[in-house]
Amino acid sequence: MNGTPVTESELQAYVDGCLPVARRADVETHLAQHQDDAQRVDAYCRHTAALRAAFDPLLPPRCRCACSRVREKVQRRCAGLPRSPR
Repeated sequence: MNGTPVTESELQAYVDGCLPVARRADVETHLAQHQDDAQRVDAYCRHTAALRAAFDPLLPPRCRCACSRVREKVQRRCAGLPRSPR
């Protein structure tokens, strides 16, 4: 770890797949050392999966595709990766 404390918004970004690559290892080290935060992140992941499982089927197929593409673009942008080709 680089000594910078892990924030709640970084934990949320980690769950969403939007944490910059440079910070991801620090957060993973933090989670390995702080069981309470690791359990909370696990709960966030389960909650996100449950919401997607419940609501994604309600979307028309073309919206599901669009949502997947938008989610991928946001994750790439948050991680500092180049834009994917169109």
